[in-house]
Amino acid sequence: MKEIFQVIVETFEGFDDTSIRSCQKRVSILETVAKFGSCIIMLDLECDALILQTFHHFLKTIRNDHSENILTSMETVMTLVQESDNISSELLSALLDTLKKDNKDVLPIAKKLAEKVMALMLVS
Repeated sequence: MKEIFQVIVETFEGFDDTSIRSCQKRVSILETVAKFGSCIIMLDLECDALILQTFHHFLKTIRNDHSENILTSMETVMTLVQESDNISSELLSALLDTLKKDNKDVLPIAKKLAEKVMALMLVS
């Protein structure tokens, strides 16, 4: 199962290039992971590095020209993982680094994604 999740997480790496023909396949994989909450299985399998990698991919590859569905699906995956009892310091650090005011390498849409996830995390 870990190998399957490794392949899934690798597909998230290329979301910033919307010209690739496989973009729609990437979106479909993301939507499926979000819809069925299969990212929770990564927690059960203790795939902490893959979860962190997923966060990094999402925060680095989200773009303004992505559909609202992509943003929502990323948010869902990140929120489902954050609802676990053990939120790693690395995940929190990834979100907080994105939200730093002096971090000029981060796109506003990535900050929006991080803000939404943090807000939902604080509510739960």
